[in-house]
Amino acid sequence: MTLSEVIRDRGIKLRAVADRIGIAPYTLTRKINGDLQFKMSEVAAISDYLRLTAEEREDIFFRQKVDE
Repeated sequence: MTLSEVIRDRGIKLRAVADRIGIAPYTLTRKINGDLQFKMSEVAAISDYLRLTAEEREDIFFRQKVDE
């Protein structure tokens, strides 16, 4: 599952997530798309806001995505 999918599935607006972590929605989009990296403080804030489990957080932010 991707961060975009979690945000959408939970019915939260991208702008609300961006506001919560103190960045512009455009910047959040660039981070989600892999153009920029998330700071650890942003990962923590997003995880708290979305109430991600440790497994979800690991999968979304730390597992290397590999083409099969």
